[in-house]
Amino acid sequence: MNKKCFALKNNKCKVLTATFCDGDYCPFYKTKKKFTANAGKAMERLASLELYIQDSIAEKYYDGKYVWTGGGRR
Repeated sequence: MNKKCFALKNNKCKVLTATFCDGDYCPFYKTKKKFTANAGKAMERLASLELYIQDSIAEKYYDGKYVWTGGGRR
């Protein structure tokens, strides 16, 4: 198990239900730094979408909040 993986918590993977970890060979393996960078890119992408699409995503997944703009409502 790779101790640098973002998904490691209490010595277990919090993303997968597998009982073992393939470490660097795991398709979900990322360092915490890479995970944070990817999350930032995803938020930028959400913010670039048309407002009606952002509305739909906010309602469906984030309880109407625009987490990609700081968590408030539009």
